Amino acid sequence: MIDRAPPTPPSGAIAAGHRAGRRDLPLRSRRTGHAAPTDARLVQAAGPSAPSLSGLAYRPDIDGLRAVAVLLVLAFHVLRGRPAGGFIGVDVFFVLSGFLITSILLRDLEAGRFSLISFYERRVRRIFPALIIVMGAGLILGWYALLPDEFARLGLHVAGGASFLSNLLLWNETGYFDRVAETKPLLHLWSLAIEEQFYIVWPLVLALAWRWRRSVPGVIATLAMASFLCGLVLTATLPALAFYLPLSRGWELMAGGLLAWVVLARPALLDRGGDLRAVLGALLLAAGVLSISASRPFPGAWALLPVAGAVLLISAGPQAWLNRRLLAHPAAVFVGRISYPLYLWHWLLLAFLNITEQGAASMRARLAAAALAVVAAWLTWRFVERPIREQSRGARTALSLVVLMALLGLAGLLAHQRLLPAHAAAQPRAAEIAEAFSWTEADNRDAACERRHPGHRFCRIDADAQPTVALVGDSHANQFFAGLATEFRARGENLLLLARPHCPPLLDITSGYASKADWCEGETSRSLRAVAQDPRIRTVILAGNWHLYVAGNRFHRHHRFQPPWRIAPDDGAPASDNAAVFVERLGRSIALLRAAGKRVVVIRQIPELDFEPRHCVMPRPVSLSQLDEDACNGVRRVDALRYLAEYAPAMEAALRPFPEVVTWDPAKVLCDGPHCRYVEDGMPLYQDDLHLSRFGSARVAAWLLERNPLPAIR
Repeated sequence: MIDRAPPTPPSGAIAAGHRAGRRDLPLRSRRTGHAAPTDARLVQAAGPSAPSLSGLAYRPDIDGLRAVAVLLVLAFHVLRGRPAGGFIGVDVFFVLSGFLITSILLRDLEAGRFSLISFYERRVRRIFPALIIVMGAGLILGWYALLPDEFARLGLHVAGGASFLSNLLLWNETGYFDRVAETKPLLHLWSLAIEEQFYIVWPLVLALAWRWRRSVPGVIATLAMASFLCGLVLTATLPALAFYLPLSRGWELMAGGLLAWVVLARPALLDRGGDLRAVLGALLLAAGVLSISASRPFPGAWALLPVAGAVLLISAGPQAWLNRRLLAHPAAVFVGRISYPLYLWHWLLLAFLNITEQGAASMRARLAAAALAVVAAWLTWRFVERPIREQSRGARTALSLVVLMALLGLAGLLAHQRLLPAHAAAQPRAAEIAEAFSWTEADNRDAACERRHPGHRFCRIDADAQPTVALVGDSHANQFFAGLATEFRARGENLLLLARPHCPPLLDITSGYASKADWCEGETSRSLRAVAQDPRIRTVILAGNWHLYVAGNRFHRHHRFQPPWRIAPDDGAPASDNAAVFVERLGRSIALLRAAGKRVVVIRQIPELDFEPRHCVMPRPVSLSQLDEDACNGVRRVDALRYLAEYAPAMEAALRPFPEVVTWDPAKVLCDGPHCRYVEDGMPLYQDDLHLSRFGSARVAAWLLERNPLPAIR
C-alpha cells in the first residue's frame, strides 16, 4: 500500500536588512518565544529526509510533531490501512521539511553565507548514512529471500533510491499488471525523492528571489499556489502522476517555507492565539486521519487538511500548551529524533514480511517487525547518524558518502540486469520460471503501433506488417497477445492489440468504480471503430474480464471484493443494471463488426485463482510459516465453473443473435480435472490470480486454436 504517494521588493525587516546590508532579521518575538538563531543546539530532522537545522534554536515540539507523523504512517502499515488516513503523516513531514530547510536558507541568505555546496554537503551527511544502510540491508535481504524476478525489480528500486528518482520510477510502474505495493520494499522512498528533487531547485529559487530584490514571500506564495492548482488538475485527471510528481506535491513543502518566512521576518503576526492555533491544527490533523482514505482523490484538495494542520501546529510555537505538554513530551521527542531511520526501516521490514509470508503475516508478526524497526532506527540514529552529523570533517565525509551511494546504485543496476543473481536463482529452472512471471504492461506497447493508431493507450503490432487480426479488450486481451501473436504468425497472419486495463470492448459506454468517473474515456469505442473501418483486418477477437462487467465484482480468497464496478450508456440512454447494459452494448459492438464484414471471436473469461501462483511454483528461500499445500492444489473445478456461470446468461443473451460468432473457452482446457490447472510441466500458467503468464499465454493460445479452428469468413 501506498504511504499515502511529496516565495514586489522585500518588505519589512528582511527587506530592510537586505537593502542596508547590516540589519538582522527580527528572529525572536518576546511574546511568542519563537526561536532566535543564537542557540547552538541542532533542530532535529523534520520528515522522511530529516533535515538538520544548525543555528536555529531547538524546538522539542517539532520533534513531537515529527513523531506524530511517523507513528501515523507506522500504524497505517502495521494495521493495514487503519487509521484510513494514516498515510497523511507523509504530508506532515513535507510541511516540516519545507519549514526547516527554508529557515536554514533564509538565515544563510540574510547572513551572506549562502552556499549551494555547503547546503548539499549538509544534506548528504544528513540523508545518506541511514539511507545507505537501509538500502544496503534491503539488497542483502533481497538476495537471500526474494525470487529472481523480485530481486531484479528490487535492484532497479535500489538504483532509483540511490539517484532519488524513486517517485518517477514508481509512477512509471503503476498499472494493472503492477505488483502490489506490499511487495516493494523500497516503495516508501518516493517521498524522499520528492523532497530531494525539491531541494535541488528550492535553494536556487530563494537565492534568485533574494538577489533580484523580489518579494520572497510573494514568490513562495505564487509558486505554492501554482503547485496546488497543478495538484488539483492532475488529481482529477492523472491521479497516479499527481501522487508522485514533485510539481503537484511541492506546495506542501512551500507551505512550510512560507511559514518559515513569517516566523523569521514577521513574528509579530504570531504573537497571539498560539493555543488556539495548536488546537485547531490538531483538529485538522485528526479530521484528515478520520476522513481521508485511499478512496478519496489525493493529494488534491484533501491534502489541505494535514498541511494546514501542520502549519498551524508549528506556527503555535513551543510555548503553546498543547505543543509544550504533549508534543514536547520526552517520549514524543525520542520518537521524533529517530523518525527518519524509523521511516526507512519500518516499511523495508514490513514489506519483506509481506513477501515471505505471501501477504498473510499475522498481527503478532507485523508488531514484531515494527518493534524491530524501532530498535534498528535507534541504533542507526545513535551510532551512525549522530556521529556523522557532528563530526568536523564534513566535506570529506560527504564525498565518501556520495561514492558509497553511487556504488550501491551500481549494485542495484547489476541486480536488475541479473548480473548479480538472487540466491534463489540456483533453484532448478529458476530463470525460466522467472521469465514466465516477468510480464508487464510495457511489453504491450510499441511506437510503430502508436503511430498507426494514435490515441490508444495499449497498442502493439506483432510484426512490421499490416495487421490482419485485431485483439481488442482489457488486460485479458493483453494476456492473450503473446500466445495468439505466435499462433497467428505461424498461419501467415499479423496480430494487432488495442487494449486498456479494466476497459470492456463495448461501444459507447462509461465504466469504472461506482464512485469514480469514466475509467476508459471511450478508448475501446475508438478501438472497435478503428478496426471496423480497416478493410485489411479480417478477424476481430474480443477479450475481457466479463464477470466484473456483468456482476460488478470479483472473486478472491473465497469472498467478493473491490468497490462495485458499473457500466452505463454514454449516449443519454436510461441507466440500467450492468447485465442489461452489457447485453445491449456487446450486441451493438458485434453488429458493427459484422456489418463491416469482420469475423468475430469472443474469448470467454479464464478461471480465477484464490492464491498467488508464484508461491506455489517456486518455493521461497525464506518463510516464517509453512505454505498450505492444499492451497496449491488449485481452485476446484466446481467452484470455478460456478463462479464463471454467473456472467454466462448475459453473455449468451448478447451472442444469441449472432450464431456465426466464434467463442473460445479457456476453462475447458484449464479445468479438465478436479482442479483448474495453474501449472504445466512445472511452469506457471498464471502470472497472478487473474492473468496468464508468458508461458500460459503461449500454451493456452495453442490449445484454443488447436481445438477451435477458425471457420472461413462469411
